[in-house]
Amino acid sequence: MADITHGTWIKDGGAVDAVFSNGKQVYGRNLSSGTNQEYAMGFGIPNTTWKDGYAFETLPLASGAGEILPQWPHTFFYTTTQGVTYTQTIWFETDATVKDLSATHYTWWTGAGHDIQPARVQKLGQNSYKVVSTYTWPGKTDNNVRLFDIENLDATFDLNTGTYLKFGKLKLEKGNVATPWSLAPEDVLK
Repeated sequence: MADITHGTWIKDGGAVDAVFSNGKQVYGRNLSSGTNQEYAMGFGIPNTTWKDGYAFETLPLASGAGEILPQWPHTFFYTTTQGVTYTQTIWFETDATVKDLSATHYTWWTGAGHDIQPARVQKLGQNSYKVVSTYTWPGKTDNNVRLFDIENLDATFDLNTGTYLKFGKLKLEKGNVATPWSLAPEDVLK
C-alpha cells in the first residue's frame, strides 16, 4: 500500500513515479529537488526576497526582465533522457495586468543551446496562475537542462502595472500531465 508523505507518494520505502485514479494521472514525482528552498527568481533582477515559500518581486520590474528563472543560491538542473516527455510547471501569483496568456515560452537550455518551447499559462484564481511546458527531449550533446526558465513573461503580463510577482512550487515530472506540486522524494526521504 502506498501513502503520501509531505506530498510525495511512498510505497515499500521508495518513491512512486506516478499515481492514477480512474485512468487519470493525479500525481507525478517531482524530479527536481530543493524546490522548497529559498532562491531568487529573475535574470538581472536584484531585489528578490523570500516570503511564505515564494520568491517575491516588487513591481514594476526593471526593464529587460523578460526572462525569469531561478538564480542564486539555487539554479535547478536535470539530466534529461532522449525520447522521454517531461513537464515543467511553475505556480505564481501577480496582480499585474494580463496582456496575452499565450505569449510565454519556456527555454529548455543546455550548454548545447536553447530549445524554445510553448508554454500554457493557466489562470487558477484571482491573481493566481501556473505556467506549464511539456517537451519530448530530442537528445543533445549536452542533456543537462536548466529548469524553470520562462521567456516573454513581460509579453504575457504588463510588469509595469500591479504591485507584486511571486513564484513558488517548481515541479519537473515525466509525462505530459502537470499534477499538483509535491516535494521531490530526495527532500522527504532524508
